[in-house]
Amino acid sequence: MTTWAALAQTAWNADFGGGVGPAVEAAIFASDQVERSQRDIIAAVERDLEGARREALLASRRYELVDPAKRHLARELEARWNDALERVGVLERKIKELTGLSAARPVIDHGRLLQLAQDMPADSDVKPAGIPINYRPPFRFEAGHDSDQLSASFRL
Repeated sequence: MTTWAALAQTAWNADFGGGVGPAVEAAIFASDQVERSQRDIIAAVERDLEGARREALLASRRYELVDPAKRHLARELEARWNDALERVGVLERKIKELTGLSAARPVIDHGRLLQLAQDMPADSDVKPAGIPINYRPPFRFEAGHDSDQLSASFRL
């Protein structure tokens, strides 16, 4: 079971009769996990950007040191330099995009959320579904047609 599925399962399996504290704590934990993973992703892309900048610098030095009489070699080194510069640009745009996504995500006030959970009455109507999804009867599209019946064209 994935981490997010486990968190959701923990939240729904919580004892809702005593309030929604465990569900709120699970939501706060999930929000913190998302923030940490976003920071880790940005840090990894920044490390890639540093490496790409070093490669671009090395490619520019190689290009500048080549003998102009060796045109074929100069063209190849210039192409490598351009590729390295393009990679730097792609990574810079990716960092800007990821940073923008992080800034656009709403900030969750953990203290306020926990306070709201404590203020919620103990006999709240918030309850998990009575019948788990995998035990529900099949949906019927029309009278006499069972959704788990395959048409003749799909049978092997």
